[in-house]
Amino acid sequence: MQPRRDAERPEPRMEPMKPSDRIIAFIESLKVPDGALVGQPMALRGWQKKFIRQVYDPKGPDGLRLVRQALVTMGRKNGKTALISTQAADDVALFSELVDYGKKVNAGELEDDNFKAFIYEVPPEADVWDEKNWPLANPALGDFRSLKEMRETAEKAKRMPGQEAAFRNLYMNQRVSAEGRLIPPDVWAANAAEPDLDLFHEQPCWGGLDLSGKNDLTALVYVTRTPESKWAALPYFWTPGGNIRERADRDRAPYDLWARQGHLIATPGRTIDYAFVARQIAEMHGRLNIKGIKFDRWRIMDASDLVYRVRATWRLQSEETEAAVLQELIKLDLLVINELGYLFGTETERRVLFRVINRRYEHQRPTIVMGNVDREEAKAILGTTSYSRLQEEGGQVLVFDWGDYRERRESGVGASR
Repeated sequence: MQPRRDAERPEPRMEPMKPSDRIIAFIESLKVPDGALVGQPMALRGWQKKFIRQVYDPKGPDGLRLVRQALVTMGRKNGKTALISTQAADDVALFSELVDYGKKVNAGELEDDNFKAFIYEVPPEADVWDEKNWPLANPALGDFRSLKEMRETAEKAKRMPGQEAAFRNLYMNQRVSAEGRLIPPDVWAANAAEPDLDLFHEQPCWGGLDLSGKNDLTALVYVTRTPESKWAALPYFWTPGGNIRERADRDRAPYDLWARQGHLIATPGRTIDYAFVARQIAEMHGRLNIKGIKFDRWRIMDASDLVYRVRATWRLQSEETEAAVLQELIKLDLLVINELGYLFGTETERRVLFRVINRRYEHQRPTIVMGNVDREEAKAILGTTSYSRLQEEGGQVLVFDWGDYRERRESGVGASR
């Protein structure tokens, strides 16, 4: 018998399934576990299949899968898994670093065939209230991502400014904190230009000083008007340099990076060096047209008030004891005694000042004394013992020899630089 002719025909060859096809087929063989579509087969959308194919199909020269790391970021409720997330709130988060790396790879600035990034976001400069921009961060919008819920949330964020940041972060996938901010992110970003130092030399400026505790940030910000009548700001920040890495880890804030980038000035030692800050402020008067510096009066006490408060404890009816007042003053991380020139220079005043200065000296607490007096007058008012205490361990006398600001303001004479 002759075999059948059709038996001689070769069997059709089946192309092997690509890795992505096997993954897609497996996912779509699963059932929806809960919700309105419970029990129905899962159905991947085109953009989801694209992600799987671009991650799992490319092979290297060795025949192995090329992409070893993948990143997807998009707005909430777009079918994310544990490996896909909205953007973090700030630039220093690990996920933010991955997103920035992915953007550079996508833009061709970095070459890394082993890394693939799919970033769905509304750009910071785009109008987040324009519905045409919403699909940029929400590829499932109008499908299983509810457009109605998105509109309701947007209207609520418009009416309640405190909700705008959350809408931008969670729905537009922008890198902003979901917590409400005093200054909206778009306004903040629009004012990110470098300060023009020449402007602060040519125009009168005013400063605001916030002194910190031992391990916090001390800040000084100058403001002035531009020729276009806009406000310009020039900030300075100081923090202890001796333990800056430890505090960066503790506070989860990159103090050490900011210091290397020049945004933060590290003072010597493990606690804030107020003398270092004072010297730098004095040097600024040679470069800037400073009209005045305002400051938080916390930790700052007029010399006459200090003497009066201690002397008041000597009365029989006093509710405070001298020891309690001294203990309160000793505990301060920094004490600034202002208006030294308003004292009469009596022996009683010198004794009170010595008690305060000496006790703080024994506890190694920094003390700053200010006043419209020269060096010799200050020594006479304080007494030689207190004066020498203040100069030990690197204490310095800083002379500010410009004219009186109030007199210049009243006479209309410009400030000296």
